[in-house]
Amino acid sequence: MTSGGTLGFFWILIVPLVFMSYMIVPAILAVFLVSRTGRYWLTTERLLWKPRLRGLQQMALKDLDLSNIGIRVRTRTLIARGKGRTISMWAIQRIEELWGGLLLFTALPLPPSTGDHWESVPVVCTAYCSEGWNSQPGFAVLGSDRVVFLPRTPMTSAGHLVGNIALAMVGVMRSSLKASLPWPRWIEWAASALGSAFVQTLEDAAARTGGATWDSAVTGSPVGRKAKDTSVMLTRGKQTMTIRFSSSAAADQFCNGWSHSPGGSAGDSSSSCA
Repeated sequence: MTSGGTLGFFWILIVPLVFMSYMIVPAILAVFLVSRTGRYWLTTERLLWKPRLRGLQQMALKDLDLSNIGIRVRTRTLIARGKGRTISMWAIQRIEELWGGLLLFTALPLPPSTGDHWESVPVVCTAYCSEGWNSQPGFAVLGSDRVVFLPRTPMTSAGHLVGNIALAMVGVMRSSLKASLPWPRWIEWAASALGSAFVQTLEDAAARTGGATWDSAVTGSPVGRKAKDTSVMLTRGKQTMTIRFSSSAAADQFCNGWSHSPGGSAGDSSSSCA
């Protein structure tokens, strides 16, 4: 009887507790994980992070220490540190763009607004530059007599980089994660704030991040293009830049303007990009 009573006590109390632990522990873990997720906003001056179960956190980009940013690839976590505060952002879906935005807006802050706007909306196409076996994806800002190429991923050579970006990239290149510079957003803000100073600022940014300005006087006419092709290829010495348009008509328009409309600036072209 004593043995049977002990066994009954076990089934009545211990087994339900074990069963409940299998339900409660995962529930607590799920709540903990969800509480660490949230939403971020990145402007040209500030990083904001709103966790689901906590208050808003923010940090001015001027206070951000690029050399001390932590990246955890498996959990998609970015840890921003600067001037006595830390913001830990967990499970970021587009962490490459956030990381690239922090690099770009901190190392290349936009000058103060001039109060006027660029006369037209800059045309930005996806593109890539290649030389030998090396290929660099990026963006091309179109002009009638020049194209400004901006690399999507920062070059790792310190000679082609702003010092802060070169220093910060060291930690990223040890993992499979690479920053993706959000040039279209930077260009949109620069064009709306700088007006006539936009082109010079754009070309300076390209020179400081491993990009380049391609001039029609040096580059010459597009080559290797077939009928109804939506891509345009430009060559300069051993370098090749391929620009992708939304249609063959847009590519034709760019080619005609490139050859017959000297004196334009980057952003003047009205071609449509993919």
